[in-house]
Amino acid sequence: MTRTKFEQKRQQAGAATGGKRDAPPTDANGHAKLLVRPMSELKAQPVRYFVPGRFAKGKLHLIAGRDGSGKSTLLRTLKVLHFGHPELSPAATTGLV
Repeated sequence: MTRTKFEQKRQQAGAATGGKRDAPPTDANGHAKLLVRPMSELKAQPVRYFVPGRFAKGKLHLIAGRDGSGKSTLLRTLKVLHFGHPELSPAATTGLV
C-alpha cells in the first residue's frame, strides 16, 4: 500500500518522538513545523445538521447583520429549539430556577 507524503512525514515524526502521535514534528531548532495536506488526500464526511441545510452540528457559524435585523432573535430561537424553553422545564414548576 502506497503512503502519501503526509502519512510518511507523520510516521517519521512519530518515530522521532518515540511513537507519540500528538507531538508535532520539529525542525533542528526544536520549532514546530507546519505539515500541509492537500485537499485531494482528505475524505469527505457527511455533515449532520441542527437546522437542515443551514446550521451544521459542531461547526462554527458567523451571524452578521445590521442592528435590528434579528440576529439575537435567531440565536434565542435556536437556543429554545436545542435546549427547550426554560419556563416549560420541570425545574421551573418546582421553584428550582
